[in-house]
Amino acid sequence: MKKEKKENILGSICNAIYQIWQGDHAIVYFSFYKNITEEIFGALFGIYLIKFIYECIEKRVDFSQLFIMVSIFCVVHIIIHLTSAFHSYCQKIAEMKVYRHIFQKIIRKAKRIKIDQYENPDFYDNFSRALDEALEQGIWGMLFTTWGVGAVCGSIVAMVILASVDVMLILFAIPPVIGSLYFGIGESSEQFAARRDGYVVTSISEAIEYFSQAGKLCMYMNNIKEFMECETEELIENAVRPNNTMGEIVFEHVSYHYTGSEQMIIQDLNVTIHQGEHIALVGENGAGKTTLMKLLMGLYPVSEGRILAGNEDIRFYEPSAYRDCFGTVFQDFQIFSLPLGENVLMKSPETEEERKLVVDSLKKAQFGEVLEKMPKGIDTYLTKEFEEEGFVCSGGQAQKIAIARVFAKNPEVVILDEPSSALDPIAEYNMTTI
Repeated sequence: MKKEKKENILGSICNAIYQIWQGDHAIVYFSFYKNITEEIFGALFGIYLIKFIYECIEKRVDFSQLFIMVSIFCVVHIIIHLTSAFHSYCQKIAEMKVYRHIFQKIIRKAKRIKIDQYENPDFYDNFSRALDEALEQGIWGMLFTTWGVGAVCGSIVAMVILASVDVMLILFAIPPVIGSLYFGIGESSEQFAARRDGYVVTSISEAIEYFSQAGKLCMYMNNIKEFMECETEELIENAVRPNNTMGEIVFEHVSYHYTGSEQMIIQDLNVTIHQGEHIALVGENGAGKTTLMKLLMGLYPVSEGRILAGNEDIRFYEPSAYRDCFGTVFQDFQIFSLPLGENVLMKSPETEEERKLVVDSLKKAQFGEVLEKMPKGIDTYLTKEFEEEGFVCSGGQAQKIAIARVFAKNPEVVILDEPSSALDPIAEYNMTTI
């Protein structure tokens, strides 16, 4: 059982580092370099420099040699501190790059996963956590891993220095190290801390704590791995791709009930929607308005009857291509910790035309006045997760950004599920008159 747990922890650490490495190679290499260098320098400073000073005093070496050596250590110490500060700066940039990489990867995967899995609360929770807390915890897990590796390297350097003085000193260092390994694994951190004594033992004990903490944090990244391994929709043989023009949408004797229930939410519905028409569905909560829209998009399979779009049964369309014909704003939309432009396009704007499209879409969604007050415009980060100056949206502003996504996509069919619930009356009126 313990062996299996250790393998799970090691697997989680490797998985987290690999996913971060995919997003930004440099930050992984830099983190290992920085923390290994710091720990090795700590061993040299704490053991070798003291050894050198004692030798200088004992052999009455000229003071200038001692001064040069101490000066070298001071300069290196300053360089290491500057490197650490630069690493902190690079880490903030890397977090944004890795988040963007994971975000795009999850979105691409989400489009191909079996739709019925989203009805599973546990699955949806994992999906949300994969986007929310996984990255931050994974980054810290990687850093704790690099600190652990650095502590091991520092202890090895310390052992080498001890051996250069007298090999017999190693015999005195090994038993405490073994004791630290044995007791440190089973004891609480407080008990473990009380046993630490000496640089080598301290380094080993710190390494154990770092790796233990890294394992716990990196397990959050397993949410992303599990999500990426979810079963995807089966390919439909001879699937049809939608035409550029959707045409009429026809519900023919459509009925639907949820899996595990025989009660019909929608029963024997017949309706035809002509191209260019605006249809409003009004009804009580639970009447099936949202369910009807999900049936149209192919997110739910009809229990009876069929839905035609462009004179073709929607079941025969290639699912991803068919859903790309729709622009939707449901009640549970999400704002991501990315620049405003990426939140609208769901990717980074690459050309001036795409940037102009974002601005125009935001203006159509009644977000223009807020945009004009943003110093960085569509490059402004939303939320303060990666930037202290990030913009925090109100409920109404977030809803306008979600609506702007629809305008930017310019789809064949627009579905708005209570899109103005958080808008003020003026904004709601302006939006409906576009």
